[in-house]
Amino acid sequence: MLYLKKMTYSLIVPILLVGCGGAETKPEKIVDDSKNIDHDVVLSKKIAEPLSQQVKLPAPVLSEVVASKAETMAASNDVLADLGPNSYTISLKVKSEKHPFFGVGDSTGFVVDGVEGKELVLKRGESYYFYVDSTPMHDMYLSTDEMGWGSNIVEEGVEGNFTFKGVITITPNENTPDILFYQCQNHKAMGARFFVVDRDDTRSLAELVAEHGTIGLANGAEAVGPKVSDVELKQKLSYASMVVISKPAKRVKNSNNGEAKALFESSQNKLTEARKLQEMGDNRAAMKLVDEALRNMSLASQMVPSEGLKGEQKQRYNSVLEHLLQQEKGFKEAYDRLLQEGENVVGYDQDEVSAYKSSAQAHADAQHYSAAITDVEQADRIVTTALNEMLDSRTVKYELNLDTPQGEYEYEHNRYLGYAELVPVAIEEKKPSAGQMMLLNNFVDKSKAMNAKGEAMAEDGNYPDAIRLMQEATKQVRKALRMLGVKQ
Repeated sequence: MLYLKKMTYSLIVPILLVGCGGAETKPEKIVDDSKNIDHDVVLSKKIAEPLSQQVKLPAPVLSEVVASKAETMAASNDVLADLGPNSYTISLKVKSEKHPFFGVGDSTGFVVDGVEGKELVLKRGESYYFYVDSTPMHDMYLSTDEMGWGSNIVEEGVEGNFTFKGVITITPNENTPDILFYQCQNHKAMGARFFVVDRDDTRSLAELVAEHGTIGLANGAEAVGPKVSDVELKQKLSYASMVVISKPAKRVKNSNNGEAKALFESSQNKLTEARKLQEMGDNRAAMKLVDEALRNMSLASQMVPSEGLKGEQKQRYNSVLEHLLQQEKGFKEAYDRLLQEGENVVGYDQDEVSAYKSSAQAHADAQHYSAAITDVEQADRIVTTALNEMLDSRTVKYELNLDTPQGEYEYEHNRYLGYAELVPVAIEEKKPSAGQMMLLNNFVDKSKAMNAKGEAMAEDGNYPDAIRLMQEATKQVRKALRMLGVKQ
């Protein structure tokens, strides 16, 4: 190994930046409490997906141009070409009737090489590579559970589970189950099924599907999930009937908000149709319509809040707007400083941010604070994403004597410590679930064990092996940070 004298190396230390948008969590059960029916109905809240992360700034403000969609696809193809055979791209798309779980679980689904919910046959002993191009809210993993949702993880023979931007490698062996599901950690039924067969098995995909049956709604199969009893449906319809005559519903009917009124009318129509289906004995379809009606009524009531809730929303709007203004100021200051220092800079579409701010102001003037908050949060995501991209690493100068392998070991050790110090900060900011903490601790514990072993090797003078262990320890910590959505 060749070493140079007195080289100045740069240690890349990620910086954790958190926008004003909240993290999505699994839904809690809805409690039917008629005593609280006078309060605003808030049954669900959709968290907007992040917008385009990097786009060209209008001249002459900032400089970096982000790749177009075609360039992104080309980059994906380059990754797959480097990986070799048995390589696939997995991306996101709103489900259509073509997806096997259309109408089940999340409305978004995984797409394999352009095919919604594509099923594949994997041979034991061969490696398969999946380039995942998703979002932090939809990280993919392998499971034995048809619904996914973070349960029943398949770890043996799998590298890269819980990835939203990167490669997952699967090498099935004799212990791998005959059927796997590629699914999302945070949402139900976004993916589909892989069949795992022996290397000399000549059965086709069609033959395997015929043997094991379809999943989800494919080929007219019955919807996945437990049956809906008469009692369950009757209770839900009774609850929905009370919601229709609640104070929030009366506010919607008496308001001048056309969109809210349309949602409320749609809810009433769905309930009427649900009762017809109930009489026909189709409880599952009826329950689905009742749930849709309740979601629409919830959205309608949020559009016409009570005076008390309106005051809270106004306060929230002012808070998120202040955060956006701070992010814009911080971006400009960071841009000017890094440009002066010769560092990389990343721009964002200021016209798009201005449009969101103008729309938010118009909504706020009309006292539609919920819509105003959504617009501000969208703008905040754009600015925060650009700020993260620009500041996700800072250069820390270390004067290292690299005349010997000891110098390189010290560099790798310091690099590991830099990432490890971010873990408690990320936990505090991201507030991971119990399931996420279990996975995170697994990565962190592995890294600590490797670090301890590497330090022992370094003390014995075995620097080449110590360096390799430090690099692997850093890799494990970075996996933990990526799982929390921390850019690196």
